[in-house]
Formats: sequence, C-alpha cells, structure tokens
Amino acid sequence: LGFLVWGEMAAASEYSEKYVERMTNEWIEVVNRDYNHPSIVAWMPLNESWGISRVNHEKRQQAHSMSMYYLTKSLDETRVVFSNDGWEHTKSDICGIHNYSNAEQVKANYETLEKTLSIKPANREIYCEGFSYDGEPIMITEYGGIAYT
Repeated sequence: LGFLVWGEMAAASEYSEKYVERMTNEWIEVVNRDYNHPSIVAWMPLNESWGISRVNHEKRQQAHSMSMYYLTKSLDETRVVFSNDGWEHTKSDICGIHNYSNAEQVKANYETLEKTLSIKPANREIYCEGFSYDGEPIMITEYGGIAYT
C-alpha cells in the first residue's frame, strides 16, 4: 500500500537572525537527507507561524517564508512545498488551512471560495498582508473537534 508523508521542520519559538541561519542550514540537510524517500510527497519548512509570529505584517519574516519556499523548490522541484501551513501563507503550492471548528462551522466556512478565504483560523489571516490566493488547491490540512453522527 504505502504511506504518504510531509517532510516538516521543527520550529523555533521566535524569529531571530540566529534562527534564520540555523533553520536554513538544517532544512537544507533535511531535504538532502530525505530527498530519496518516495513516501515524502510535500515539504513544509514552516508550520502555523512558529518562529515567524509576525509574518502577517512584517516584511522580513515574509521574506524568510518566501525564501524557504524557493530554497526548497531549488533543492527539490518534484514535490509540493508549503510556505507556512495552516495560515498566513506567502507563496505556497497548496493553501493549507488548519481548522478546529465543529461540523456545522466547517460546513459554513467552506461553502464558497470567498468564505473559505475570509475565515480566520486561530484568529489569523489565510494569506499575509500583500499576498493572496492564486488558484492553488485548498486543503484542510489539520483539523479536530469535529464529530459526525
């Protein structure tokens, strides 16, 4: 059968020059180390704005998010890459949204594209200031608290 996974990086608690240097170097090692694993279908260097808590409006953190996307693409052009999964995307191959709503809210949130792009999971925007949806697939990539009967 097989098991499909995303290669994900551990996150810092806050942004700094030291974080950028270490994260970039370690991420290159991760991608190079795991490149030949056929189960990896996507790369996710950043998740839920960890280490980039002001990415929504701070240009430096947005540049870091975009640089991780393009760096990953330069190392592996064959896989999907997320800039920052969950919310506050800059450039991503998939618009991944994390949602912990109940079943009724989930249905209402995703009735139309306009509603989907206007929700604020964890009180965060789907795209950072200055960035917008560009036709990429939209996925609920993390969820919970949903019960179907």
